[in-house]
Amino acid sequence: MDGVITEWQKLDSSKKYKEAYDVVSHAISNNKHPELYWRKAHSCRNLANSLGKNDKQVYKKYIEEGLSACDEGLRIDPESSKCNSWYGIFLNLSSEIEGINKRIENSFKMKNHWMKAIKTDPDDFVTLHALGRW
Repeated sequence: MDGVITEWQKLDSSKKYKEAYDVVSHAISNNKHPELYWRKAHSCRNLANSLGKNDKQVYKKYIEEGLSACDEGLRIDPESSKCNSWYGIFLNLSSEIEGINKRIENSFKMKNHWMKAIKTDPDDFVTLHALGRW
């Protein structure tokens, strides 16, 4: 799994988002692990923001897939800091699509996931940023 993560990081850093997504998606088919699921979610967010920039359906597809990836990771390890953090992020992104009522409804769910993530990894800048924006 370490080789997959290293390859994913290299591709993600190089902004080769589709390739990073493909690598982690293939790895999940052989090894269902939270470390892979949150990375898939991260890749989905990048693809939503790039490929879905001008296509709402593509954007929505990747947001839904990212939320699902986080959910799968949390089923395996409910305490996973990264899966909790990204689940909160994807709740926020999906709420933006669904409107203000859904955003209000999901608001405290987001906070709960981010607080759970901070409890496990208090120095995670992604979660700290998300909480700051919340």
